[in-house]
Amino acid sequence: MTISEIRAWGLKKLRLSEMENAANESIWMLEAVTGWDRLTILTDGSRQVDDEVAADFKEMIMRRCRREPFQYIVGEQQFCGLTFKVTPAVLIPRFETEELVEYLASKLGESSVGKLLEIGTGSGCIPITLLHRLEKWTGVTVDLSEEALEVARKNMELHLEPGQLLLLHGDCFEPVEETDYDLIVSNPPYIEREELQNLSREVTGYEPHMALDGGEDGLDFYRKIIVEGRGYLKKGGLLAFEIGYNQKAPVEALLEKAGYTEIETLKDLYGQDRMVLAVW
Repeated sequence: MTISEIRAWGLKKLRLSEMENAANESIWMLEAVTGWDRLTILTDGSRQVDDEVAADFKEMIMRRCRREPFQYIVGEQQFCGLTFKVTPAVLIPRFETEELVEYLASKLGESSVGKLLEIGTGSGCIPITLLHRLEKWTGVTVDLSEEALEVARKNMELHLEPGQLLLLHGDCFEPVEETDYDLIVSNPPYIEREELQNLSREVTGYEPHMALDGGEDGLDFYRKIIVEGRGYLKKGGLLAFEIGYNQKAPVEALLEKAGYTEIETLKDLYGQDRMVLAVW
């Protein structure tokens, strides 16, 4: 088959499955299996695609038609200009989380020196990107999933210097020994349990349930991190969260009750409350 023929086949399948971004996704999958760039795919339609590559592309298309997330199919996701490996063991990094990382990197300053702790690392996109920007910082990150930590380890090796980030296996603060962090950051599970069933098929069918379920009211992990985090932050240290669009008031109340100051909630580019920061 030629590029044009196989691309047309994939595009038709995706459109029949009502994929909103069918045109781009078909090109991205061809890029992944052939190693050719977008320009070649669009302008050299008569180039032949060998049978093995064609078979791999068709399998990708059929997986996508079954609503498997595109990022799991190609095995990676872009985040703040870096490429992160992703598998179904980790949540796919979101654009909204990029905004939290960009804000923190700007607030802390590239010339600053410090130490961060992240709770719930997944792919490692938050601490790895921050430490990639803040070259004088070091960090520790924790996850309960050994499979997620293995993905984070691969991403760490791609983007960081040896010794810049320590990965720990355990539940929240349980494996953390040091108690003098300048920053604690987390994008914890925050979906209300009864709302999980209302998420898209891509999310409910493929992404890790453990990374989504925030308990009955979505606040379980905020309660734990806010209270226990006081024992791990330096005085004057910063606590930073990503939150759900409707969680500003309860998270701010938890922080105020626990004794944090300078509580600040920021909106994302869609105008939704998305980031909460507070000083211990």
